[in-house]
Amino acid sequence: VVPVRQVQLLKSGMDADSSKFTGDKWGGKHLRAPDIYLTILQKGAERIVDLGTIVRVETYLNTGGADDFFIVRPSRRYVAEEMVEIVSASGQGFQIEAQWVRPFIKSPTELQRIWTDEEDAEWLLVVPPLKVGTDELIGRYIRWGEVQGYHLRSGCRHRNPWWRLPPQATNPGEVLWSRLHHEKHLVVYNPHRISNTNFYALHSSKARLVAGILNSSLFAFLKEVIGKANFGGGVLKTDGNDLKPFPFINIHRLAAEEIDRIVAAFDRIARRKIGPVFEEIKKPDRRELDAAVFDLLGLTREEQDSVYEELVRLIRRRVEKARSLQ
Repeated sequence: VVPVRQVQLLKSGMDADSSKFTGDKWGGKHLRAPDIYLTILQKGAERIVDLGTIVRVETYLNTGGADDFFIVRPSRRYVAEEMVEIVSASGQGFQIEAQWVRPFIKSPTELQRIWTDEEDAEWLLVVPPLKVGTDELIGRYIRWGEVQGYHLRSGCRHRNPWWRLPPQATNPGEVLWSRLHHEKHLVVYNPHRISNTNFYALHSSKARLVAGILNSSLFAFLKEVIGKANFGGGVLKTDGNDLKPFPFINIHRLAAEEIDRIVAAFDRIARRKIGPVFEEIKKPDRRELDAAVFDLLGLTREEQDSVYEELVRLIRRRVEKARSLQ
């Protein structure tokens, strides 16, 4: 039996932005979660807050149903210093002004490291200006898009002009949380603000610290408890409404030495290839970051071992269940 007061359930189900009750994952947290989950919440009662009170959570980029127009492959052929050649989904090449394209990450599977650089981006995002001159190459590309009917797509036809993209296109987050998760735990640190989709953006003035904490095994475990494991194929899914109430450390109450320890440990793993959780938890640099976060909550060595054991068990359970259904 896990006794929980009604007032606690009410508080945990409140939306911080609207101050309305929106519900919570009571079954996952209080009925199916392993005992160590409740231990974490109890020991961290003075330090754990909702993630949405620390960062601003922003949804992923929506092109309005015209991905094939806006998201293109770069041609490796050099054209000119201020011009690039792009390749559409149909394989057709176009030359447009370089100022109207941005490096782009389309899928979490394209990334191997936490710390992303422009060379990690395999795609380009076309971001046309709102006003286009008749002699500009980008204008020819837009006219081609209209011939293909992109301006009639569900989202585009309600925009003025139809090629206007949401703010996420040019103001991406510095910390990126994937919508779908497999056997890795990788929260992207995006200091160069590379445009992307299929990630939720977490905006914070302390992005490096936030990324460091979220990349620890403790938060890999919390993700497994809170995420949706019924998406199919053994994939774990987390939505934006999962992230706002996600348990997180109140970074505004950390001591300077605690911050320095986390950031230093984070820097040591951020630029190397990240493997599956089963491999990661055995690596010394991973354990160093984990210890810095575990110590914030005062978890004993036995309790830390329980986090690792349950993390592995939860991932294996959803992966093996999916394989058994194939």
